[in-house]
Amino acid sequence: MTTINNRSAKGVLTTFFGTKATVAILVVSASLSFGIGCTVGVVPEILSDRYARLDHSYHGPSCSDWDDNVMPVPCKNGADDAQASSAIGTLVLNAFTLFCNPVVGSWSDLHGRRMPIVFGMFLATLSPLVLVLMQIIPSMSPVWYYSASSSVGVINYMSIMFAAISDVVPDKDRAPCFAIMLAGWYSGFALGPSFPLLLNHFHVSILSLVLVTLAFLFSCLFFPETRPQTIEALITTTEETPTSGESWNGCRAIVDFITKPFQKAAILNRSAMLRMLTIGSFFSSMVFSTDANLVVFYVESHLNVKDKDISRMFLVMGCLGIVMQGFLLQPFVMCMGEKGLLVASFVSGTLHNFLYGVSKDKKGIFAALCLSQFTKLNFPMLSSIASKGASKSEQGQLQGSLFSINALAAGAGPMLMQLVYDKTKNSIGPGTMFVFAAFLYLIGTVAVACIPIENSIDDGETSQSPTPNLEEPLLVPTEASSVDEELPNEDQ
Repeated sequence: MTTINNRSAKGVLTTFFGTKATVAILVVSASLSFGIGCTVGVVPEILSDRYARLDHSYHGPSCSDWDDNVMPVPCKNGADDAQASSAIGTLVLNAFTLFCNPVVGSWSDLHGRRMPIVFGMFLATLSPLVLVLMQIIPSMSPVWYYSASSSVGVINYMSIMFAAISDVVPDKDRAPCFAIMLAGWYSGFALGPSFPLLLNHFHVSILSLVLVTLAFLFSCLFFPETRPQTIEALITTTEETPTSGESWNGCRAIVDFITKPFQKAAILNRSAMLRMLTIGSFFSSMVFSTDANLVVFYVESHLNVKDKDISRMFLVMGCLGIVMQGFLLQPFVMCMGEKGLLVASFVSGTLHNFLYGVSKDKKGIFAALCLSQFTKLNFPMLSSIASKGASKSEQGQLQGSLFSINALAAGAGPMLMQLVYDKTKNSIGPGTMFVFAAFLYLIGTVAVACIPIENSIDDGETSQSPTPNLEEPLLVPTEASSVDEELPNEDQ
């Protein structure tokens, strides 16, 4: 084991804030998260009330005005419909990501990151726009909202942002730089949910639309290109372009469209480290998507938690997430080693989901939400470790493929948990789905615990870079393994 490089936090901050692209990503992600965060507790109430009125003939006051123990049956049915629709919407979103993300990531390796990020930000403006229109048009179906939110899966802006950071940041600084970006992301979820304490649902929805639109406009005007087209990219593009003598074959084009994402995702089978990391990431994403989409519906429907309670919980949770991602990730890695911290974060995921399932009041949910912030440390670490398994010219394909596999899990997760919920809510209890989620996270924990800690390449298997030693911290510099890493970049 090499000596740990005690790189100061100041040096990492200088690297991050000394690059135009990373600063632009921080601004865009913070503005976007504020826009999404300020409606996180409002959306379930608006959609549940709308389903109750359109599908269950409810005509009383807003369903959010009732306590759980006296809530009318149509409101409870509307809440169940909204939860089920959220699971279906997540499935559609992640189906888009599954098929589109590897191709979009590979395309960005050749043609640049800027256009995918700009288009991804445009798609992100659609769901807050529909949320505003729903409150103007009483007969508008929630299906429009779920359709708009699902369209974001066509281009997963988060994977492209990670690839853009990998373009301009050295290997040794990627994990803390990913974490700084995520700290900006969590700042929106820390403060955004507090706005409903001051504004009504409609005004909060307007604010959300304004903030997300600002993120889109900022990306259009100020986001620089981080991946200039290289000679290698031009050669690859030429090789993939049909010659003038070739005829277009419609059937072959359809087959290529269906199979190309899986061909691109084969990069995750390059080494034993990437394979085990992908398995762990799969189960983590399956449960994380369930938590992100169903926890708020669950606590509002069964534990009498209101949007103001959600606001306070998310404020504490978001502040804790900022501290974890922005300040504590690097010390944790120094103390525990990256594999030790990764396993610990997966154990935390198992525990906090078990708490969701067995909690009977707000205090238990609050404790689980706080613990979930330690769990989220695995997000930048997984992407950072994966980035070392490919050359710089493959970062878009690698991150896109990893997010694509995660999308498959994220789409299946809420549907599976919704099935468990439907089968057990009237027998074992509605929290059973989270106990089952804890079991799935335990499987992921075993997978990351089995990640090889020594360089290991099977016979006949090729790799652009060796498997990193996971007993060493992410911050230890690694030798360049590709001429592409020496290419100059305008943003550095």
